[in-house]
This record gives sequence, structure tokens and C-alpha cells, in this order.
Amino acid sequence: MDNHVVQSDYVMYTCHLEVYMNKLRQFRNRVHLTQTELAKMMGCTPRGICHYEHGRRNIDIKLAHKIVQVINSKGISIGLDDLFPSVNKIA
Repeated sequence: MDNHVVQSDYVMYTCHLEVYMNKLRQFRNRVHLTQTELAKMMGCTPRGICHYEHGRRNIDIKLAHKIVQVINSKGISIGLDDLFPSVNKIA
């Protein structure tokens, strides 16, 4: 039964990440990184970063954590909740 709850939480969180991808672009610009530069740091393609920013591609939790680490390494202290805000924070 616990696996069902974890799976349910994961699915809800994945949907949450998918809906609010626009914060990725805001933070990337704030630390003065191009999509190409961020992609090199993340080990993916610039096109992948573009897809994540526009919500055309789902992002897994490991990659989300890595994005947060990269942004933090550039001098801005953020967490997953900052990068992917809840509906309550946006409204």
C-alpha cells in the first residue's frame, strides 16, 4: 500500500513540475546562462532545455535537483519549490 502512495505522490509531483516550467527560464536568465551553457552543465542538449522551459517535455526529479544545484552554484539560493512553485504561490 505504501508503494501506491509513493507512486501517487510522484505522479502528482511530476504533473506539478510539468505545469510550471516557466520558472526555469527566469532563474536561468537571472544567473546569466544561455540554454546552451546550462545544457552543457546539465549534460543534455539546448533543445532539451528549451523543451523543459516551455513544458513540452517532462522533467524527472533527478534532473530537477541538478538544475537547482547548478542555479545555486551560480550564487542564487533556491529550492525545488522556488523553481516549480505551487498554484498558491502563483495566485
